[in-house]
Amino acid sequence: MKSLVLLALAACGDHLGPAAADAARTTDAPNGACSATLTGNVEEVTTSDQLCPSLTPGAGASMGHTMLHFVVASRVLATNLAITIDLGARPTTTVYSAENTPIWTALAIETAPVDGACVFTAGASSVPAGSFALQLDAIDAATGTSHGRLALLMFVLPRTTEQGMQTDCGAGTTESVAIRF
Repeated sequence: MKSLVLLALAACGDHLGPAAADAARTTDAPNGACSATLTGNVEEVTTSDQLCPSLTPGAGASMGHTMLHFVVASRVLATNLAITIDLGARPTTTVYSAENTPIWTALAIETAPVDGACVFTAGASSVPAGSFALQLDAIDAATGTSHGRLALLMFVLPRTTEQGMQTDCGAGTTESVAIRF
């Protein structure tokens, strides 16, 4: 049996570089589509307009705030990778991180045979928390668009199968996600 495997997405603000001068998408993807790169136990690159984030109003503890929400479809993971970051009441073009953002979450699940699973998780309420660095280059609340880069570090938590075996989530304990939007 494998020991508990933790999946972490590496986020380091030092790798984000300067903000773009205009609102053009900061991606190498064709036609301005957004791109996501997963590295770690899952190796995948996705380019699509559907993974570009949306801006939504907050609820509950985030009431009156703007939420940045990503949905990254995956050919490997059983569920989409969902990422939500609270940008606060007055979002600005700046660097947001796990250190200065009290409400954020990221979650995806990879299924394994016989009801096993690998839970990819990070967030302010997750243990371990993981981390992120978000360089927000442009934001337009009127159109619900934003542009920038996100680096995320997640942990993977293996779920025990119905037969009592720990799920094999791979050799690594971390998963990195890099999104250009």
